[in-house]
Amino acid sequence: MKVIFAGTYLAFAHADSCQSGECAADEASLLQAQINKHSADVDQEWAAGYYSTNFDWDALAHQGMNCSEVCIGERDQCYPIKDNGYMGTPCGVLSEGNPQGCFMNSPTQTCALCTSEQPYCCPSSKVKPCKKQPNGATSTKAAGGGVDHGSYQNDFDWQVLANTKPDSSEVCRGDEDQCYPVNADGYLGSPCGVLSSGDPQGCFMNGPTQTCALCTTAQSYCVATSKVPRCKKQKKSAPVYAGVTGGVSHGGYQNDFDWKALALKGMNCSEVCRGESNQCYPIKDNGYMGSPCGVLSQGDPQGCFMNSPTQTCALCTTEQPYCCPSSKVEPCKKQ
Repeated sequence: MKVIFAGTYLAFAHADSCQSGECAADEASLLQAQINKHSADVDQEWAAGYYSTNFDWDALAHQGMNCSEVCIGERDQCYPIKDNGYMGTPCGVLSEGNPQGCFMNSPTQTCALCTSEQPYCCPSSKVKPCKKQPNGATSTKAAGGGVDHGSYQNDFDWQVLANTKPDSSEVCRGDEDQCYPVNADGYLGSPCGVLSSGDPQGCFMNGPTQTCALCTTAQSYCVATSKVPRCKKQKKSAPVYAGVTGGVSHGGYQNDFDWKALALKGMNCSEVCRGESNQCYPIKDNGYMGSPCGVLSQGDPQGCFMNSPTQTCALCTTEQPYCCPSSKVEPCKKQ
């Protein structure tokens, strides 16, 4: 509720100033500040009890397979292909062939291993190789943890991992028998795959990115399945709620929009709708409406758009190529 109230307050304050003829020329700058406020308040996508940035399993159960969202890269790891075209953090070795595979969870922009029993799972045989990287691509420390090199963002530092010992306190077996990383704050992060094969399969957490990946005990840092403890038991009444994750971090900004990627994005009016109090709402990947981002009070050329990595929206003007003008924003589903 904190996020919604903050968004509504800013939106109406913005609308009042517009009626007084004091609108800023660049709507995007104002709304960028608003989204940063949202991000500071909440950093969870789906949470229940100790689960932070968990997957929405109910929504995934209705999702089809999309092999264009994953690729097989270094060390036969499965990588997610993020909305900005870069590869994200890997989630495990595709070592078993079909029916093993992997998929990307769009709200968190992360991947997980799976089997073709899950309707959203892309089997190993259909996972294409990742884009070839230029020779001599250098690695740099990444914002948000890990290393960046070539088209890889927040990748694991494999040389450092080779000298890391297994630590069973950093992973646990939770919902759906998924491996979860135990983050530094004690909460569980995004899952990385089903521990379905027993030893020598296992998983580990990569400290810099606070994410996990499946592995086999051939890797020195791998915690074997038999040694992965159960996750903390959750209260049956633990609430599940949505929030903000994804995006880019820089300086004092967390979960910011990737403006360079957005500049190359086309308009998609199916990702936003006009709801209560004429607010613009994002239509998230799970079909639900997210936090509102402002009142569509001026008509064209004002409009709004959804930023997929954060699953949030912002007001804009049609000077931005990704902006859906007010006249094309459809009413939200009747509640």
